[in-house]
Amino acid sequence: MSAERKNEQKTFYPHFVAEIAAAALLCLQLLLVLALLFAPDTGRQIDLSRQFQPRPEWYFLWLFELVKYFPGKSIFIGTLVVPALSVLLLALMPFIDQGSSGRKKASVVFYVLAVMPILLTAMYLLSR
Repeated sequence: MSAERKNEQKTFYPHFVAEIAAAALLCLQLLLVLALLFAPDTGRQIDLSRQFQPRPEWYFLWLFELVKYFPGKSIFIGTLVVPALSVLLLALMPFIDQGSSGRKKASVVFYVLAVMPILLTAMYLLSR
């Protein structure tokens, strides 16, 4: 009987599939145990003695800083008009780039639009 089993070839299904599934489940169990034993700290540390001050993520810091320059009823200029004009200028870039001095105008528009968020983010980070 053992000679017959040695000559018998294993098929992919169910023999190899069962081996692969068992190895995958073993790896998953190992990963779960390690994740539970060495759980990372997530989020910011909470100080319950201070009042909550929400802050945006890093990619919105420039908008957060821009809003400071438009207080009161003119806040819609900093939150809607300036970003919308920036997107509109980017959309109109092919038309700005036409003509003999078009490349220079397009470069100026691009650099202003590229530097403005970087500058405002730096101003926010330096004012903290």
